[in-house]
Amino acid sequence: MRNGVPKALIIGSDNFIARKLADRLVENDIQVLKDDPSEDIDYIFDFVGKPDFWDIGDKDEVKVCVVTIDDSSESKRLEKELLNTDVNWRLVSAHGVYGVGMRKRGFLADAFILAAKNKNLVLPSLSTKYRLLADDDLIEAIIRASMLRGTDGQVFTILGQETDTKEVAGALIDKAKMTRLQVIQSELHVGGWDTKVVEENWRKLKWKPIKNFEDGVEATLQYFLTIVDEEARKQKMQQK
Repeated sequence: MRNGVPKALIIGSDNFIARKLADRLVENDIQVLKDDPSEDIDYIFDFVGKPDFWDIGDKDEVKVCVVTIDDSSESKRLEKELLNTDVNWRLVSAHGVYGVGMRKRGFLADAFILAAKNKNLVLPSLSTKYRLLADDDLIEAIIRASMLRGTDGQVFTILGQETDTKEVAGALIDKAKMTRLQVIQSELHVGGWDTKVVEENWRKLKWKPIKNFEDGVEATLQYFLTIVDEEARKQKMQQK
C-alpha cells in the first residue's frame, strides 16, 4: 500500500461485474484505475485475461484476481497461464451470474427478456435444480478472494444458492406483473454441480451467497424492461 491509499487496476472495466466492483472499491476508499496500467498499484482485477498486465509492479505485493463468468473452458485456459507465472494470483470462476448489464445470452437472459415482453417463459424442467448467483454476491466473493490471506494460487469455483424453475418463474411473473402465466419446460443442461464442491469453495472464502433469486431479481428485471421499451420505441420510430 503506497501513501496509505490502496489502488486497484481493473482490466475489462466495461464488464457488468467490473463496473459494480469499481463502485464497491471506491466505497471502501480504494482508488480505481480502469484499463490504465500503473506501477503503483496493490490489486489487479482482470475480467478479460490479459497476462501482460499480471506482473505490473512488485510481484509479491500486487494481488492479481482473474475473473471468468459462465465460461469453464476459459477458466481452465487461464489457470494454465497463471500456473506458469510467479505472480500473486487467484482465479474466480463464477457461474449462473445475473445482474444489471448482463449479456443477452443464455436461458436466464432469455427469460428476463420474455418476462419484460410479457411472453411465455422458457425455462429448465420443473424437476431440475440449478444455481444462480446475484452480482452483489459475486462481488463479495471476488473481494474476499483478493483480500483474505492464504488465497494466492487458488481457483475458486463460485455458484449461488440452489433454485428451480418454480421459484424463478414465480419471481419473474410477480415482479414483471405478467399476465402470461405459461412456462414452457425445456431440456436445458443447467445443473450438475457437486454440492460438496460448491460449499467447499464457500468455506475457503469464509462466505456464502445471501441472495436468493426472489431477492435479487428486481434490479435486473428493470434493466431488461428498459431495454425492451427502448427497442420498442426505436421500432415505432422506424415505422413512422
